[in-house]
Amino acid sequence: MRFTENRKNVLNVLKNAKRPITAEEIDAEITKELDLSTIYRALNFLEENQFISSASFGKNIRFFFCEDKFNHFLYCEKCSKIEVFNDCFAQKLKKKLNKQYNFQIESHILYFRGICNACKQEEEL
Repeated sequence: MRFTENRKNVLNVLKNAKRPITAEEIDAEITKELDLSTIYRALNFLEENQFISSASFGKNIRFFFCEDKFNHFLYCEKCSKIEVFNDCFAQKLKKKLNKQYNFQIESHILYFRGICNACKQEEEL
């Protein structure tokens, strides 16, 4: 399969994203008129060929991202907001798992689910 213009456009949106985003958010960012099925096909190609990754944090919403840019998240279960953090505590665990299981870890994604501060304050009212 070729790396089409549509796939390049979708990948560029993800490279410029400040956090993991949904297919619908990608659709809103692309200036060229594409239908959502074309975006999903491009996302599928990009993920199968390891250009991007995805995660479902809850509510059956799938978020897409460039793994070299993000792989640590806080996900609010109430408003679906995603906060990205860069502190990686997994390096020590990675070394231990590599040694203990003789397993070469290529990448990881770490996320915590909970309630963000804005939603907590809203609940307290």
